[in-house]
Amino acid sequence: MPMTGLRGLCRYLSLGLLLFAAPLAVQADSIITVGTDDHTGAYYRGGGGICSLVNASRSEHRMRCRVTSTAGAADNIEALRRGRWELGFASNDIARDALQGSGAFSGDGDFTGLRVVTALDHETVTIVARAAAGVDGVRDLEGLRLNIGPAGSTQRAVLSGLMQVLGWAEGDFADTRSLTQTEQVDAFCNDELDAVMFVSSHPSRDVRDSLRCDGELVAIEGAAVNRMIRDRDTYSSAAIPGGIYDGVTEDVPTYSVVTLLLSATHTDQQTIYEVTRALYEGLADFRGWHAAFEELDTTSMVERTRASGIPLHPGAEAYFEDNDL
Repeated sequence: MPMTGLRGLCRYLSLGLLLFAAPLAVQADSIITVGTDDHTGAYYRGGGGICSLVNASRSEHRMRCRVTSTAGAADNIEALRRGRWELGFASNDIARDALQGSGAFSGDGDFTGLRVVTALDHETVTIVARAAAGVDGVRDLEGLRLNIGPAGSTQRAVLSGLMQVLGWAEGDFADTRSLTQTEQVDAFCNDELDAVMFVSSHPSRDVRDSLRCDGELVAIEGAAVNRMIRDRDTYSSAAIPGGIYDGVTEDVPTYSVVTLLLSATHTDQQTIYEVTRALYEGLADFRGWHAAFEELDTTSMVERTRASGIPLHPGAEAYFEDNDL
């Protein structure tokens, strides 16, 4: 075959490969990842629920959603900052600190690209102490063996804020551990810890299991706590209702934060629009993924979202506007 014919054939074959390959590239699903928390936590279940709803309409938007287990809120926000994934859960107090470069993020600078997609439920700060430790209130935890949670976890970030207002440092405890939520329950039941902390909705399996190991709920109240709630609009007074756990007959005072689904400016508007649409239009199904979500309603979710103090992602804003929310 002449050289010109060979070259022409090569060009023809190359063009043919491109023509056939192009539709395959267009049809390939894009993958979006949701950062959650320990696999027993509400974030993990929430991520599963959202991904299930997104994946149910995959043929329409060509996106595939997957969940990844993480240490928790601060870990998720750091991954969003670095562009490692598209979505992540955090409580609103931790998200506000990240946005402003304060608290646990004081050394990282402002995360100006952080965006909120939607708010979900309230999470209650919950402490369980061993009955034999003689803990009548939160200040009695000083000098005991306490789990502070892994670096990057919701637990550590929230507990650090509480310790600060109470004037505590790690050295004020007999021992501090950095265990996950699941690990701390095992350590508590093995008498390796005097107190464990959860940032959780109720009822919670881990709280219940801790209470069954000679545990008691600890009231989180007092002048310093009241001042913290008053000074930070990301906190609200709350109570763990009596009767929700065996042996808990009266309400236990504490405070709560709001769970946020977050993204960042590096994730495009259409992706977040589809995620928001899947959640809000599938809310009836989403409520069944965890007890914490059973009372969710569209109006409250939108109100909490707009009150979060985190800029709204354009994709979520577009969905809200299209549906008069």
